[in-house]
Amino acid sequence: MYLAELTRDQKSAFIALARQLVVQDQSATHEEIEALRQLAAELAGADLSAQPGATDNLETTFATDRSRVIALLELLRLAYSDGGFDQGEIHLVVELAKKFQVSMSRLREIDAWVRQFVALMRKCDETILAPPWPARGLRRDANPRLWTRIGPGRGPSACAASPARNEPRRPVRRCFRP
Repeated sequence: MYLAELTRDQKSAFIALARQLVVQDQSATHEEIEALRQLAAELAGADLSAQPGATDNLETTFATDRSRVIALLELLRLAYSDGGFDQGEIHLVVELAKKFQVSMSRLREIDAWVRQFVALMRKCDETILAPPWPARGLRRDANPRLWTRIGPGRGPSACAASPARNEPRRPVRRCFRP
């Protein structure tokens, strides 16, 4: 999300921290590997190789409050990527927060935000980014309650319909009114 704001040294240190976090529970899950790939894509152009001493002097590498919060946000997002938060991962994040002089109340606030973000992303993956009805083997009338709630002339199909020649186009937002 915010990794592009980090400097080259901060990105290198972050990658080292991310790798430490992934191996804390003694195994890297498919979800964690995929999350690392996404982070690497977000760090496009950064040197992703293991730099010796990248995690030395983290307090000076991440000198600003914003860079410290970004590192904690992204590490927490990585920790939640496999659905669980291992004790070793918790310990690493708490120790890092202490090094960064981030209070426990602020860390809890960051954690709550990340949990909410991860939940929204999962919901998006399951609903919005899910294949359309026919691809899932369902008919449009498979869930009548859903289509009754949407009603005729509303929903995505109403937005896609082209208006008559003399009729002005309706804004898309009208399609999603209750």
